[in-house]
Amino acid sequence: MFVYAHHTTEIAYVLLISMWWNTGESWNHIGNQIQLNQPMTLEQCEYLLSEGMWAASTLNPYYKFVIHCVPDE
Repeated sequence: MFVYAHHTTEIAYVLLISMWWNTGESWNHIGNQIQLNQPMTLEQCEYLLSEGMWAASTLNPYYKFVIHCVPDE
């Protein structure tokens, strides 16, 4: 959580990358994930999520990475 000089607070977010697999019917979270331990505003985190920031290789249609912005807890 960020506290500014004028005493307002804003929730801090972190970038989380999770792995998913496809059963042929639905996507399921594998349980593996990695988190960037750098608290930021939601706006900053969403900027990092933008498509132009990442290059992906999707050779295996049964697995994928999903990038999330989650509250820093």
